[in-house]
Amino acid sequence: MAPRRQLSSSAGSLNYYDILANLSLSNLFINPETYKEYLHEGRAAFVEYASLLCLKGKFSEGSKVLIDKRDLDQLQKIIGDIFNKSVVLEVCNQVKLNQAEGPTDLKSLSYTMRWYETIVRYPAYERHLYEVLRRLYVPFDRELTEQGSN
Repeated sequence: MAPRRQLSSSAGSLNYYDILANLSLSNLFINPETYKEYLHEGRAAFVEYASLLCLKGKFSEGSKVLIDKRDLDQLQKIIGDIFNKSVVLEVCNQVKLNQAEGPTDLKSLSYTMRWYETIVRYPAYERHLYEVLRRLYVPFDRELTEQGSN
């Protein structure tokens, strides 16, 4: 099964809000007093990817009351596999492009920026993510308000 379908299938029995809350706690929240970037294993991009995937389909309240560690670990692994395969694919495409047309400064910059923004992120990323997600949820504002969300 393709990783994205596997992720959708695994997430189907879970409440989407619970998925996003747990992924956020696992990947985003840090103690600013002790934070060291090189030790932080969380990936903001994983939370963003899961958010966008949840938005693609109909909201799922899920059949499970709580997400257990196995479910969360499985979701993290699948998302990690998707990102790892994306990196390999992008590198292969870049090599193929460089062999066919030769490297240019613009192509190298474009490649570097895409991966830097995907994995490392830029300082204003949190604000940017907030704005993107806010705009994505605006069409569903009435439905979300009816369900008690902000």
